[in-house]
Amino acid sequence: MREEAYEEEKKLAAFMLLTAMLLNLTACVKTPEENIVTDKSKGLSEENIIPKEKDGKEKQLNIPEHWKETITRKDGFITVEADDDISIGNIYNTPVYAYKIRKMDRKLLENLCSYFAEGSSLYEDPGMTKEELIAEKEKMTAGIGNWGSYDANYMASMVGSVENLIKNADEKRTEPKEIKAELRIPLKNGMEWIGKSWCNATHKRTWNNWYFETDKNIGFTARVAKGRKVDPVIRAISYDNEIGSTTAFAYRQGTFIDERELNLEWELEHAFQYGNEEYLSYLSENMEHVTDENFTEKDAVKMAKSVLKELSITGMDVGDCVKAIGNTDSESWAGVGTDDTQVSSGYAVYFSVKAGDVVGYPLTLASKQYENLAETVYAPSFITEGIRMIVTKEGIQLFEWTDISKKTDVIAENTKLLTFDEIKEKLADHLLYAQIANLGGISPEGFANIYTVKNVQLRAANINAYNKPKRSWLVPVWVFDVEGKMQHKTGKEITTENIGPETVVLNAIDGGFIQVQRR
Repeated sequence: MREEAYEEEKKLAAFMLLTAMLLNLTACVKTPEENIVTDKSKGLSEENIIPKEKDGKEKQLNIPEHWKETITRKDGFITVEADDDISIGNIYNTPVYAYKIRKMDRKLLENLCSYFAEGSSLYEDPGMTKEELIAEKEKMTAGIGNWGSYDANYMASMVGSVENLIKNADEKRTEPKEIKAELRIPLKNGMEWIGKSWCNATHKRTWNNWYFETDKNIGFTARVAKGRKVDPVIRAISYDNEIGSTTAFAYRQGTFIDERELNLEWELEHAFQYGNEEYLSYLSENMEHVTDENFTEKDAVKMAKSVLKELSITGMDVGDCVKAIGNTDSESWAGVGTDDTQVSSGYAVYFSVKAGDVVGYPLTLASKQYENLAETVYAPSFITEGIRMIVTKEGIQLFEWTDISKKTDVIAENTKLLTFDEIKEKLADHLLYAQIANLGGISPEGFANIYTVKNVQLRAANINAYNKPKRSWLVPVWVFDVEGKMQHKTGKEITTENIGPETVVLNAIDGGFIQVQRR
């Protein structure tokens, strides 16, 4: 499979470049007649800044309730097919705010740890014993759960890393060593050695990194002494521009996966056929049938909002709420339901900062990164601040707060947005430019790249702040989830290769493409 979504992108790019060479794709794209790279020397254009609406005047964006259309570029080299309902509420104000990343100071860390520890002490994470590591290695070699979707070469590398951990592991669990909530040198423990996402064994697309090779006191890892089979774990990291870290905090009890993550796993499975359908089907079956009729989505949102209120976190709103399943007393690297603990259900509530009538959208590592695109491209130094909480009837099982930021200025109280007719053309243009960047040239007759639109949202996301590389601007954006395939026709024979799922985020003010910065 891949080491997080970045590995997927590299494999995909390699495949497509190889295809281009084998099929002699030598035609070049001409320089566009118009200068599509916007001059951002003056920051936000004055013509896009409009007064704040106080009389209830709705923006006329011409958004269809149902979008059914086919858009093509370069004689069918790119085709965008849409047949989707679009549900976006009334939009009146779309401000632009300036943000800077906030450092994890001692007071913030102490407050967060105190809240989630609920009076219990914190102790140093002792790491896994030889017996526990051997058990995980056996799951890896047997291809259980998540491990069923890795190729042989990567699996061999992972197993070798775990074998090195086993050599230095303790035979028995060491006595807990109580610690205070204060930043230390980041703790290299367990899965950080082999690069797998810490926060959830199935949640591979997390943006945040929790471990960095440094002697600076920017990290924190602790267990909460609850006396459980698996005690909750707390992790924190503080912003450091030289190291490349951004500020984040997480509390986790057990291992969970939510519907958004599972749907993405299925999309990747269908696109690349990793051979993990059996485990994903098991998760889907549990997602559908494991329920608690006495705990509803409304209950979960109410509980999650109360946490924000008690922590005095303001300026955020719910971006999504989906079902989640997991094991509260298991942290198996193989994922949910791969040991003897009972699978329980709840909900994942996603919060993000709000800008007027739109809620923030956190870019993820699933977003692609391109070079030399013939369009305006934004790459913010940090992404939109967000919180994900997984809530069950028993309480908070996961609280993950990433890219913790502070609003520093209001750039514009309201902005003029491109209409939907304009932004859909920008989407088709971007897919064309992206495929040209991937292949290095336009394909000859017989090649076609077909993208099916799966979802459309109007949200807000970070872009580069004008003249301040360490800051970001939160702007309104359109978010398009698409799934692609590449076809080649030779005579009467048509071959098809899946391009896979992709999320395209476009600045709603000027249509510029927004991508993540690799750290």
